[in-house]
Amino acid sequence: MEGRALKCPVCEGTEFKQDKVVLAKYGVFRVSDYKVKAMICTECKHIMLFEEGSTFFLGVD
Repeated sequence: MEGRALKCPVCEGTEFKQDKVVLAKYGVFRVSDYKVKAMICTECKHIMLFEEGSTFFLGVD
């Protein structure tokens, strides 16, 4: 991550795979979705999500 070393809270691993995920936000009207960065520990497969903002309807930049 930016400026800080990331450490897995489960196994204390320090190597991660990165992926982008879109989480649907539902309500009366679906106007936007959340964009998140998924960091996946290569040791124990624990997934940590970090918000990257919202996107209008479905899609990842």
